[in-house]
Amino acid sequence: MANIIEEIIKRLQRVNHIIASRTNVSDITFADACVIAQFYHDYQNTNDIIDDIENLARQDGKSLYESAIGLKKEVDKFVSLDLSVWNALDFINMEQSHLNDYKERWDVAKNKATNLWKKYQTESNRLDMMDLNSEEFKTLDAQCDNTKLAYDKAHKQGEELYGIYRQEQLKCGQVHYFEMQFLELLIRKISKLVDVILKNGEHLEKEI
Repeated sequence: MANIIEEIIKRLQRVNHIIASRTNVSDITFADACVIAQFYHDYQNTNDIIDDIENLARQDGKSLYESAIGLKKEVDKFVSLDLSVWNALDFINMEQSHLNDYKERWDVAKNKATNLWKKYQTESNRLDMMDLNSEEFKTLDAQCDNTKLAYDKAHKQGEELYGIYRQEQLKCGQVHYFEMQFLELLIRKISKLVDVILKNGEHLEKEI
């Protein structure tokens, strides 16, 4: 089975690198915030981690012990980092600012479709009051068809942009509800798990 500890090490290395390399709030990108929030989201349920560790311990206790040593280094590195910049970051505002671009594109497409529909309705109503055999009717009828085609295209584009906006909303929810204190608490829990693994590994080596 996959070594959950090695997976966490790689993810935490990236988290530590991002935190250490951003010295001002203005340096932090939305992508950075996503990496941090995603790490917490994926590992917040430590019971799942414990289950994986127990399975790995039964299969390959030595590899687990060696991996735990590596994870302890990354945990200790995280603990040593200055989190003041990240504690000052407004994650909700960052998420909303990121979403604004997607919402604005959807709003533009939606408004365009709405205006075209109103134009189509106006033209259609005018046709109902005109002589079917007149040249004016034929001209407006063709124009009405073109307006309807333009509306259909704009409406489809609006639906597509709304779908993209909603997908981004769901993805960004992890950033919206994230706080650095959540990650700090998770790291403390992971640290305790690592200590247990290392202690059990040391007992195993002594017995051998």
